[in-house]
Amino acid sequence: MSSTQTTLVPEPVKAAARQTKKLGYGFGRRFFLLIAVGVLWSVPAFWNVRYLWLMAAWDVCAVAAWLADLARLPRPGQLMVERTWGGAPSLSNNVEVTLTVENLGRTAVECRLLDDVPRALRRQPPWLMIKAPARDSSAATYTARPLERGDVKLGAAYLRYQSAARFAERWARADLAQTIRVFPDLEDA
Repeated sequence: MSSTQTTLVPEPVKAAARQTKKLGYGFGRRFFLLIAVGVLWSVPAFWNVRYLWLMAAWDVCAVAAWLADLARLPRPGQLMVERTWGGAPSLSNNVEVTLTVENLGRTAVECRLLDDVPRALRRQPPWLMIKAPARDSSAATYTARPLERGDVKLGAAYLRYQSAARFAERWARADLAQTIRVFPDLEDA
């Protein structure tokens, strides 16, 4: 990459994640699986009412597992997200964009990220899966192909993350808003 091209590359943007809503958490797949298995206790309850108590005890255990998993998940502020550009965005040329998640928490997480990228750079916003170990970082890359010249505004990155237990899930947002300039095709010039 030439020195002229490196000056045209957008600066990296880094932000701490923050909670998106008042209740920025939910239930994972395994929680629903446990609840569904617990419903099976209602079948023998038609013949013996005591099985309803077993079903209730099972559901209490499922909720306790969910609460324990939610308590172990890092708070949104313990996740740092960074967007870096692999080159200068130029018209009709592919450019690699890397999202890095730094996990400052004590529990490894699997993040599903949505980067708010306008149609001027991609037809569909990219969904990335990143497994961020505890007190470490991990990254994933997607390709953008600018279709229009000029200034383009990018928005935040939205995260949904879970621990390996997958009972609870947290939702967060990292404000990575930036304006980049898409140049004419630099390779043809």
